[in-house]
Amino acid sequence: MSMYRDEAYKNLLRKIRLYNAFCDWPWLLCYERLGAYFADDARYILTRKKSTEIWVESLIKHELTMNLDSNACRAMHGYDYPHGLEKEHISLYNAHLKRVGRHFLAKGKSYLLCELCWEDGDGWK
Repeated sequence: MSMYRDEAYKNLLRKIRLYNAFCDWPWLLCYERLGAYFADDARYILTRKKSTEIWVESLIKHELTMNLDSNACRAMHGYDYPHGLEKEHISLYNAHLKRVGRHFLAKGKSYLLCELCWEDGDGWK
C-alpha cells in the first residue's frame, strides 16, 4: 500500500506544501514515504472502527457512491467493490491497522502516531 506510483507521489508532494493537514484518500497509502519526507515534523492519526463488521458496512455504503472508473477500493484493496468479499476486506483492514502500528514502532516513532476510535469515545485531549 505504501508503493504509491512515483509520478502520483511527486504530485502529492506539491500539494503537501500548500496545506497543513490531510485526511483519507490517498494519504493512507503513502504514510511510509510521508514519514521519510517529514521526519519528525508531522503527526499521523489512524482511525479505526469499533468492530470490523462496522467498518466493512461503512465501506460498502461508501463504495456504492463511488464511480467505478475512479474507485479507490481497487487501488487500496485490489477489488472494485467489497460486496461479497467482506472477509477479504476485513483481513486487509486488520492487516493495514497492524502494518501502520508496526511501521511507527519499528522506526522508533510511535509518538508520531495517534490511533483513535470515535465509537469508543476517543477524542482530542
